[in-house]
Amino acid sequence: MKQNGKNQFSFYQQINYQAPGSASIARDLHQIADSLRQSGSYAGALDLNYRDFSRQYEYMNQLIIRSNCRCYLVMVTMETAADTLPHIEEIEQALSQMEQSIRQTIRRVDVCTRYSAMQYLIILFEPIETQIPNIMDRIFIQYYKHSKNHSFQPGYEYLTMTEMKENDDK
Repeated sequence: MKQNGKNQFSFYQQINYQAPGSASIARDLHQIADSLRQSGSYAGALDLNYRDFSRQYEYMNQLIIRSNCRCYLVMVTMETAADTLPHIEEIEQALSQMEQSIRQTIRRVDVCTRYSAMQYLIILFEPIETQIPNIMDRIFIQYYKHSKNHSFQPGYEYLTMTEMKENDDK
């Protein structure tokens, strides 16, 4: 049996090749970009579950390496006053109010997640380091405005993600 070259198959002849940059490809790309932009709309910080947060963290680490940008990892901890034993409902309400305060106060380029029963993690993307206390004060002021129960005292610690990378390399 005589074999024909690949150009002899009918499915190769049916493909209509278009030059890259053609109007239909550009139209498709704009349509996809518009769809992605609309599907990802949210207010305030991006609030993710921990698994997605860790993926974003890894992405930000790569961005730091490639672009020399500065990002900070902030841990917010809610502590109870020494003489109180709040009910679980009060704890959940306080944590929900803190989450809303974080999401509404920090920028859309920043990312947050609930890390543990009483902690949140935030990635701040390229803030001025001297402004981090002001950022956290705005979050805490927002929290206290909406909190009905002042039995919880928020606090925070932060590290530059480049410092964490340097420590990992040692």
